[in-house]
Amino acid sequence: MNNSAFLRNSIALLFILFYGVGYSQVVINEICASNSTVIPDEDGAYPDWFELYNNGATNVNLYNYAVSDNPANLQKWTLPNYILAPNAHLLIYASNKDRKSFVHHWETAIKDDDIWKYLVPTSEPSSTWKSITFDDSTWPSGKGGFGYGDGDDSTIIGITNSVYIRKTFTVADKTKLAEALLHIDYDDGYVAYLNGIEIARANVPSGIPSYNTDASGGHEATMYLGGLPEARLINHDTLLMALVNGTNVLSIQVHNYLISSSDLTARAFLSFGIADASVLYNPTPAWFNFTSSLPMHTNFKLSAGETLYLENNLGTSIDSKILVSTKTDHSYGRKPDGSSSWVIFTTPTPAATNDAATSFPSYCNSILNFSVNAGFYPSTQTVAITGAAQIRYTLDGSDPTASSALYSTPISINTTSVLRASCFTGGTIPLQTYTNTYFINEPTTLPVFSLSTDPGNFFDPITGIYMLGPNADSINLPYFGANFWEDWERPVHVEFFEKDKSLILDQDAGVRIYGNWSRA
Repeated sequence: MNNSAFLRNSIALLFILFYGVGYSQVVINEICASNSTVIPDEDGAYPDWFELYNNGATNVNLYNYAVSDNPANLQKWTLPNYILAPNAHLLIYASNKDRKSFVHHWETAIKDDDIWKYLVPTSEPSSTWKSITFDDSTWPSGKGGFGYGDGDDSTIIGITNSVYIRKTFTVADKTKLAEALLHIDYDDGYVAYLNGIEIARANVPSGIPSYNTDASGGHEATMYLGGLPEARLINHDTLLMALVNGTNVLSIQVHNYLISSSDLTARAFLSFGIADASVLYNPTPAWFNFTSSLPMHTNFKLSAGETLYLENNLGTSIDSKILVSTKTDHSYGRKPDGSSSWVIFTTPTPAATNDAATSFPSYCNSILNFSVNAGFYPSTQTVAITGAAQIRYTLDGSDPTASSALYSTPISINTTSVLRASCFTGGTIPLQTYTNTYFINEPTTLPVFSLSTDPGNFFDPITGIYMLGPNADSINLPYFGANFWEDWERPVHVEFFEKDKSLILDQDAGVRIYGNWSRA
């Protein structure tokens, strides 16, 4: 080989080596580490999420690819057998729930109105009552549900501390059962077992409750009011350990809050996510709202400042990204998809292309200063704002946007108002909204909390946490399905003024609704 040929081959080899190092067909395409309203998961929660993208022209099987937030453990969470097509996007929740089974469709193996074996105990039953080997031939049979007092019971029982129920079912091949979901409507607490292994519990003391144990508190059934039963996804490892090919048994003990309680309810459903097109059980109930394929969830969450890593199935690091700090419901991603250009999206695009989304190159980090501190004043105050070339502000509590009032001269505050301001210099968007509450001629001797938030966070018809929303039973109390029954958090700014009106606390925070029927 002559020198020129050797040189050409060497350059070609170097090109291949460097191309292999610098190019990855699968990339991290978008990250949202503060998801409040963008997209819910199958539980109705709003966890962090990120998106993978196939930047190549061929399918990629993601089996044993890995993602991690820990540089000392890059195999922290591995992906299942999943084909990512060219130009396709894969949404993964970083929720710490650790879910990665894929479901072809759902079927229900046990329904609440099936014939069950049941016991209204007057003494402690055998400790084996929940196992498949237990002889329940002396227990009466009855159509579920079981209880009294609400008019929703097919088998009405006498006043009691508890009721024990058992239902057998058959599994032909447990490898076809990718997921399991227990729906249960109960009043007031329960423990559920699959072949004697606990799979779910709520509102009962720890350990194995005895037959006369009271539930930990009151819990109202929902289905008789038109609501949905509570859903509990069974841990996948527990499912594999508990199930056997052949006969299996679902056993549940339901406990009353007090024996003097006016009602008791036990209604249960057991459904399976089938891994292929096999038809093994019955169709799901009409209200069943789980999707055919559950999304993936990692075993970690995301935090600004850490790095998200991606490895291929050979253990080679193929992508990583430091998580920049973003505002709630903003994301950080590539535009166009798969490119080296990262931008901020105010309207994220989970599982969809970033190419047409509105984006900004960065946040404005300028620190704004108000000439008058937040507080209580007897008369009109004139407030100047400095710190950036372009500042926009609001006086109604809403977050400033690029179309809000442009600050040019000091602002006259003549009535109690929330002044919020943000920097929009150079086509950027604000990282922080600065908030000052001015109380004008508001005499009080009490300490004062001031909570400021964009009105839509509370009162938007679709996403406001105080609203009925699109899924509520708007006729019957307590309006199950309403937004105020969701475990949603919304951003607020908190200021606390002591009795002498000195400002003690001034920071951003989150707010959510707590309670049971009081939510209505």
